[in-house]
Amino acid sequence: PAAATPGLSDRVAHLLLSHTPLGRLVHAVARLRTSVHFKLLAGFLLVAILVAVMGAVSLEIISRMSTQSEAMHHAHARVTSARQAQHALAMQMSYTAMALILRDEATIGSILRENNRLNTMLAQIEDGAAAEEREVIQRIRGAQGEVMATVADVANLVRDGKVDQAMELQLKSGYPLFQQVEGLVEQVVRIEETNMAREREATALANRHAFYLMGGFVI
Repeated sequence: PAAATPGLSDRVAHLLLSHTPLGRLVHAVARLRTSVHFKLLAGFLLVAILVAVMGAVSLEIISRMSTQSEAMHHAHARVTSARQAQHALAMQMSYTAMALILRDEATIGSILRENNRLNTMLAQIEDGAAAEEREVIQRIRGAQGEVMATVADVANLVRDGKVDQAMELQLKSGYPLFQQVEGLVEQVVRIEETNMAREREATALANRHAFYLMGGFVI
């Protein structure tokens, strides 16, 4: 009587064979007119091939995720450069106003340093930028050249003690040029932020794809 009572393993096997697709697979294999040795060998080889394919797919997923992570890091660096260019322009405007208020010619040196920083950031952004963004950067450089020419005229007027004329020149010419450059730099910032958002979405999509693919292999 004890031998006739099914154990836990027997009940589990009966459940799997009767109520899961595994049972149909087992019965189909059992109907094949080959030896048990061949069937077991084929099963082990199938598992080995599945593990090998899973390893190859895992390496491919790791490579793609690494590439996507690098692209995301590059996009973030470009956004940082665009924002630094925006900050350099703001500081340039601030130093120009300070030079007029303090009537200090030495402050012009700070304006030149911020102009150099702005040009450096623009050069970093231009490398690898799309044609549309390159056109905006060229427009920034052209307008920035006019800004620096106005700054030089303002500095000469301050040096000569003609502060009122310097203020008038800044209000009529310098400040509108600053506003123009500010709008163009803002366009560059928006373009880079849009590109970073696109890379973020691509990274999330790649993560989901990898999860579903590995989940399918596990199942």
